[in-house]
Amino acid sequence: MQPGPPTAAAGDAPQDPVSRVAAMLAGIGPVLGVDAGGTGTRAALVIDGMITERYAIGPFNFLLHDDGVPRMAALARSARPAAMGIGVPGLAREPGAAAAFAAAISEVCGVRTWVAPDATTAWLGAFLGRPGIAVIAGTGSVAVGGSPGALRRAGGHGHLVGDEGGGYWIGRMALRAALAAAEGAGPSTLLGDALTGAAGASLDELVLRVQRSPGDRTVLAGLAPVVGRCAGRPDEDPVAGSILAQAATALAGLAAALRRRLGELPVAGVGGVFAMPALWAAFQHATGAVPPLARPEVGAALLAAGSDG
Repeated sequence: MQPGPPTAAAGDAPQDPVSRVAAMLAGIGPVLGVDAGGTGTRAALVIDGMITERYAIGPFNFLLHDDGVPRMAALARSARPAAMGIGVPGLAREPGAAAAFAAAISEVCGVRTWVAPDATTAWLGAFLGRPGIAVIAGTGSVAVGGSPGALRRAGGHGHLVGDEGGGYWIGRMALRAALAAAEGAGPSTLLGDALTGAAGASLDELVLRVQRSPGDRTVLAGLAPVVGRCAGRPDEDPVAGSILAQAATALAGLAAALRRRLGELPVAGVGGVFAMPALWAAFQHATGAVPPLARPEVGAALLAAGSDG
Protein backbone atom coordinates (compact mmCIF):
# COMPACT_ATOMS: atom_id res chain seq x y z
CA MET A 1 0.00 0.00 0.00
CA GLN A 2 1.35 3.43 -0.91
CA PRO A 3 0.75 6.36 1.39
CA GLY A 4 -1.63 9.23 0.99
CA PRO A 5 -0.30 11.73 3.54
CA PRO A 6 -2.97 12.42 6.15
CA THR A 7 -4.74 15.72 6.43
CA ALA A 8 -6.91 17.37 9.02
CA ALA A 9 -9.24 20.33 8.77
CA ALA A 10 -7.26 23.34 9.92
CA GLY A 11 -9.97 24.59 12.26
CA ASP A 12 -10.50 21.21 13.89
CA ALA A 13 -6.91 20.00 14.33
CA PRO A 14 -5.75 19.72 17.97
CA GLN A 15 -2.75 21.88 18.78
CA ASP A 16 -0.52 19.65 20.91
CA PRO A 17 1.38 16.92 19.02
CA VAL A 18 0.06 13.95 21.05
CA SER A 19 -3.56 14.98 20.53
CA ARG A 20 -2.96 15.65 16.85
CA VAL A 21 -1.38 12.24 16.32
CA ALA A 22 -4.23 10.59 18.24
CA ALA A 23 -6.80 12.40 16.09
CA MET A 24 -5.08 11.43 12.86
CA LEU A 25 -4.91 7.76 13.85
CA ALA A 26 -8.34 7.60 15.49
CA GLY A 27 -10.17 4.32 14.92
CA ILE A 28 -7.17 2.44 13.52
CA GLY A 29 -5.89 0.83 16.72
CA PRO A 30 -2.24 0.33 17.69
CA VAL A 31 0.09 1.39 14.86
CA LEU A 32 3.75 0.46 14.54
CA GLY A 33 5.86 3.18 12.98
CA VAL A 34 9.28 2.15 11.65
CA ASP A 35 12.11 4.52 10.73
CA ALA A 36 14.77 2.58 8.84
CA GLY A 37 18.19 4.15 8.51
CA GLY A 38 21.80 3.73 7.56
CA THR A 39 23.10 3.23 11.09
CA GLY A 40 20.05 1.68 12.74
CA THR A 41 16.31 1.14 12.54
CA ARG A 42 13.95 2.49 15.21
CA ALA A 43 10.32 1.58 15.69
CA ALA A 44 7.57 2.77 18.01
CA LEU A 45 4.15 1.37 18.84
CA VAL A 46 1.72 4.30 18.93
CA ILE A 47 -1.56 4.04 20.83
CA ASP A 48 -3.81 7.09 21.31
CA GLY A 49 -1.02 9.35 20.13
CA MET A 50 1.45 8.04 22.71
CA ILE A 51 4.51 5.84 22.18
CA THR A 52 3.93 2.79 24.38
CA GLU A 53 6.79 0.54 23.22
CA ARG A 54 10.08 1.10 21.38
CA TYR A 55 12.06 -1.33 19.26
CA ALA A 56 15.46 -1.20 17.57
CA ILE A 57 17.16 -3.37 14.96
CA GLY A 58 20.16 -2.93 12.67
CA PRO A 59 20.55 -0.68 9.62
CA PHE A 60 18.32 -1.09 6.61
CA ASN A 61 18.49 0.51 3.17
CA PHE A 62 16.36 -0.72 0.28
CA LEU A 63 19.28 -0.57 -2.15
CA LEU A 64 21.89 -2.12 0.13
CA HIS A 65 20.03 -4.92 1.95
CA ASP A 66 17.88 -7.74 0.63
CA ASP A 67 16.35 -8.99 3.88
CA GLY A 68 13.89 -6.20 4.53
CA VAL A 69 10.71 -8.25 4.27
CA PRO A 70 11.54 -10.82 6.97
CA ARG A 71 13.05 -8.18 9.24
CA MET A 72 10.02 -5.87 9.06
CA ALA A 73 7.65 -8.80 9.40
CA ALA A 74 9.52 -9.89 12.54
CA LEU A 75 9.05 -6.40 14.01
CA ALA A 76 5.33 -6.60 13.29
CA ARG A 77 5.05 -10.00 14.96
CA SER A 78 6.83 -8.62 18.05
CA ALA A 79 4.66 -5.51 18.35
CA ARG A 80 1.35 -7.04 17.15
CA PRO A 81 -0.07 -3.78 15.76
CA ALA A 82 -3.30 -3.28 13.84
CA ALA A 83 -1.32 -1.50 11.11
CA MET A 84 2.26 -0.60 10.29
CA GLY A 85 3.93 2.30 8.49
CA ILE A 86 7.56 2.16 7.40
CA GLY A 87 9.94 4.87 6.21
CA VAL A 88 12.65 3.33 4.06
CA PRO A 89 15.79 4.90 2.58
CA GLY A 90 16.84 3.98 -0.92
CA LEU A 91 13.47 3.52 -2.64
CA ALA A 92 12.52 7.07 -3.67
CA ARG A 93 13.84 6.58 -7.21
CA GLU A 94 12.44 3.06 -7.68
CA PRO A 95 8.95 3.34 -9.25
CA GLY A 96 6.53 0.97 -7.60
CA ALA A 97 9.05 -0.17 -5.00
CA ALA A 98 7.13 1.19 -2.01
CA ALA A 99 3.88 -0.54 -2.97
CA ALA A 100 5.61 -3.84 -3.75
CA PHE A 101 7.60 -3.79 -0.50
CA ALA A 102 4.49 -3.01 1.53
CA ALA A 103 2.50 -5.79 -0.14
CA ALA A 104 5.24 -8.34 0.48
CA ILE A 105 5.45 -7.46 4.17
CA SER A 106 1.67 -7.55 4.57
CA GLU A 107 1.52 -10.98 2.97
CA VAL A 108 4.17 -12.41 5.30
CA CYS A 109 2.94 -10.97 8.61
CA GLY A 110 -0.75 -10.33 7.98
CA VAL A 111 -0.55 -6.68 9.12
CA ARG A 112 -1.76 -3.85 6.90
CA THR A 113 1.42 -2.05 5.89
CA TRP A 114 2.21 1.27 4.25
CA VAL A 115 5.67 2.19 2.97
CA ALA A 116 7.16 5.52 1.93
CA PRO A 117 10.64 7.02 1.55
CA ASP A 118 12.17 7.76 4.93
CA ALA A 119 12.32 11.45 4.09
CA THR A 120 8.54 11.50 3.64
CA THR A 121 7.92 9.94 7.04
CA ALA A 122 10.42 12.32 8.66
CA TRP A 123 8.46 15.21 7.11
CA LEU A 124 5.20 13.78 8.43
CA GLY A 125 6.65 13.61 11.92
CA ALA A 126 8.20 17.06 11.72
CA PHE A 127 5.00 18.87 10.76
CA LEU A 128 2.27 16.26 11.36
CA GLY A 129 0.99 16.72 7.84
CA ARG A 130 1.02 20.51 7.73
CA PRO A 131 3.06 22.51 5.19
CA GLY A 132 6.76 22.82 5.88
CA ILE A 133 10.27 21.78 4.87
CA ALA A 134 12.07 19.01 6.74
CA VAL A 135 15.83 18.79 6.32
CA ILE A 136 16.90 15.30 7.36
CA ALA A 137 20.51 14.68 8.33
CA GLY A 138 21.29 11.24 9.67
CA THR A 139 23.69 8.95 7.87
CA GLY A 140 22.83 10.82 4.68
CA SER A 141 21.05 14.09 3.95
CA VAL A 142 17.89 15.10 2.11
CA ALA A 143 15.14 17.69 2.31
CA VAL A 144 11.43 17.22 1.67
CA GLY A 145 8.90 20.01 1.70
CA GLY A 146 5.49 21.17 0.64
CA SER A 147 1.98 20.15 1.56
CA PRO A 148 0.22 16.76 1.77
CA GLY A 149 0.02 15.24 -1.69
CA ALA A 150 2.41 17.81 -3.19
CA LEU A 151 5.85 17.14 -1.75
CA ARG A 152 9.11 18.20 -3.37
CA ARG A 153 12.59 16.85 -2.69
CA ALA A 154 16.17 18.14 -2.72
CA GLY A 155 19.32 16.09 -2.13
CA GLY A 156 19.25 12.50 -1.02
CA HIS A 157 21.60 11.33 -3.75
CA GLY A 158 23.42 8.74 -1.65
CA HIS A 159 26.85 8.63 -0.06
CA LEU A 160 28.70 7.94 -3.31
CA VAL A 161 27.22 10.94 -5.14
CA GLY A 162 26.09 13.44 -2.51
CA ASP A 163 24.61 13.43 1.01
CA GLU A 164 26.68 16.46 1.96
CA GLY A 165 26.26 17.39 5.60
CA GLY A 166 25.13 13.93 6.66
CA GLY A 167 26.88 11.76 9.22
CA TYR A 168 28.78 9.69 6.64
CA TRP A 169 30.01 12.86 4.93
CA ILE A 170 31.10 14.40 8.24
CA GLY A 171 32.94 11.21 9.23
CA ARG A 172 34.65 11.00 5.86
CA MET A 173 35.75 14.64 6.02
CA ALA A 174 37.08 14.09 9.53
CA LEU A 175 39.10 11.03 8.53
CA ARG A 176 40.48 12.87 5.50
CA ALA A 177 41.50 15.82 7.70
CA ALA A 178 43.16 13.53 10.25
CA LEU A 179 45.09 11.73 7.52
CA ALA A 180 46.19 15.01 5.96
CA ALA A 181 47.42 16.29 9.31
CA ALA A 182 49.33 13.07 9.99
CA GLU A 183 51.04 13.30 6.60
CA GLY A 184 51.87 17.00 6.90
CA ALA A 185 49.51 17.85 4.07
CA GLY A 186 46.93 19.66 6.18
CA PRO A 187 46.56 21.74 9.33
CA SER A 188 47.11 20.28 12.77
CA THR A 189 43.95 18.89 14.37
CA LEU A 190 42.74 17.01 17.42
CA LEU A 191 40.72 14.74 15.17
CA GLY A 192 43.46 12.13 14.67
CA ASP A 193 43.71 11.12 18.32
CA ALA A 194 39.96 11.57 18.86
CA LEU A 195 38.99 9.33 15.94
CA THR A 196 41.45 6.57 16.77
CA GLY A 197 40.47 6.67 20.42
CA ALA A 198 36.76 6.42 19.66
CA ALA A 199 37.20 3.66 17.09
CA GLY A 200 39.89 1.71 18.93
CA ALA A 201 41.85 1.58 15.70
CA SER A 202 44.65 3.45 13.97
CA LEU A 203 43.97 5.78 11.06
CA ASP A 204 45.34 3.14 8.69
CA GLU A 205 43.01 0.53 10.19
CA LEU A 206 40.06 2.87 9.75
CA VAL A 207 40.94 3.34 6.10
CA LEU A 208 41.12 -0.43 5.67
CA ARG A 209 37.71 -0.91 7.28
CA VAL A 210 36.14 1.60 4.93
CA GLN A 211 37.84 0.23 1.82
CA ARG A 212 37.08 -3.40 2.60
CA SER A 213 33.36 -2.75 3.15
CA PRO A 214 32.44 0.28 1.05
CA GLY A 215 28.73 -0.46 1.40
CA ASP A 216 28.93 -0.35 5.20
CA ARG A 217 28.34 3.28 6.07
CA THR A 218 28.36 2.74 9.82
CA VAL A 219 32.16 3.09 10.17
CA LEU A 220 32.37 6.66 8.89
CA ALA A 221 28.92 7.75 10.09
CA GLY A 222 29.87 6.53 13.55
CA LEU A 223 32.75 9.00 13.61
CA ALA A 224 30.50 12.06 13.15
CA PRO A 225 29.79 12.58 16.88
CA VAL A 226 33.56 12.69 17.48
CA VAL A 227 33.71 15.78 15.27
CA GLY A 228 30.97 17.39 17.33
CA ARG A 229 32.87 16.70 20.56
CA CYS A 230 36.11 18.13 19.16
CA ALA A 231 34.32 21.26 17.95
CA GLY A 232 32.64 21.72 21.33
CA ARG A 233 35.74 21.40 23.53
CA PRO A 234 36.98 24.43 25.49
CA ASP A 235 40.04 24.37 23.21
CA GLU A 236 37.78 24.14 20.16
CA ASP A 237 39.45 22.40 17.23
CA PRO A 238 39.23 24.72 14.19
CA VAL A 239 39.35 21.84 11.72
CA ALA A 240 36.41 20.10 13.38
CA GLY A 241 34.58 23.41 13.58
CA SER A 242 35.16 24.02 9.88
CA ILE A 243 33.74 20.61 8.97
CA LEU A 244 30.57 21.29 10.97
CA ALA A 245 30.26 24.75 9.45
CA GLN A 246 30.48 23.26 5.97
CA ALA A 247 27.89 20.65 6.91
CA ALA A 248 25.50 23.31 8.22
CA THR A 249 25.93 25.32 5.03
CA ALA A 250 25.20 22.30 2.86
CA LEU A 251 22.08 21.42 4.87
CA ALA A 252 20.86 25.01 4.84
CA GLY A 253 21.35 24.94 1.08
CA LEU A 254 18.83 22.10 0.81
CA ALA A 255 16.26 24.16 2.66
CA ALA A 256 17.01 27.18 0.48
CA ALA A 257 16.60 25.13 -2.69
CA LEU A 258 13.10 24.08 -1.65
CA ARG A 259 12.15 27.55 -0.45
CA ARG A 260 12.98 28.89 -3.90
CA ARG A 261 10.44 26.43 -5.32
CA LEU A 262 7.84 26.46 -2.56
CA GLY A 263 8.03 29.81 -0.82
CA GLU A 264 9.04 30.72 2.73
CA LEU A 265 7.74 27.63 4.47
CA PRO A 266 8.91 26.81 8.02
CA VAL A 267 11.94 24.53 8.31
CA ALA A 268 12.58 21.69 10.75
CA GLY A 269 15.87 19.89 11.29
CA VAL A 270 15.49 16.13 11.73
CA GLY A 271 18.17 13.54 12.49
CA GLY A 272 21.10 12.78 14.74
CA VAL A 273 23.49 15.20 13.04
CA PHE A 274 21.53 18.11 14.49
CA ALA A 275 22.36 16.89 18.01
CA MET A 276 25.75 18.58 17.56
CA PRO A 277 25.24 22.04 19.10
CA ALA A 278 27.62 23.94 16.82
CA LEU A 279 26.04 22.52 13.68
CA TRP A 280 22.48 23.06 14.92
CA ALA A 281 23.22 26.66 15.90
CA ALA A 282 24.65 27.47 12.46
CA PHE A 283 21.80 25.71 10.65
CA GLN A 284 19.18 27.40 12.81
CA HIS A 285 20.77 30.81 12.24
CA ALA A 286 20.69 30.28 8.46
CA THR A 287 17.16 28.88 8.21
CA GLY A 288 15.20 29.76 11.35
CA ALA A 289 14.72 26.02 11.85
CA VAL A 290 12.74 24.48 14.69
CA PRO A 291 12.86 20.96 16.13
CA PRO A 292 10.38 18.44 14.68
CA LEU A 293 7.00 18.03 16.37
CA ALA A 294 7.45 14.26 16.46
CA ARG A 295 10.12 11.70 15.65
CA PRO A 296 10.30 10.03 12.22
CA GLU A 297 8.94 6.72 13.56
CA VAL A 298 5.78 8.58 14.63
CA GLY A 299 5.64 10.08 11.16
CA ALA A 300 5.87 6.54 9.76
CA ALA A 301 2.93 5.51 11.94
CA LEU A 302 0.91 8.35 10.38
CA LEU A 303 1.13 6.61 7.01
CA ALA A 304 -1.64 4.38 8.29
CA ALA A 305 -3.96 7.40 8.27
CA GLY A 306 -3.51 7.78 4.51
CA SER A 307 -5.43 6.19 1.68
CA ASP A 308 -4.99 2.56 0.66
CA GLY A 309 -4.18 3.55 -2.87
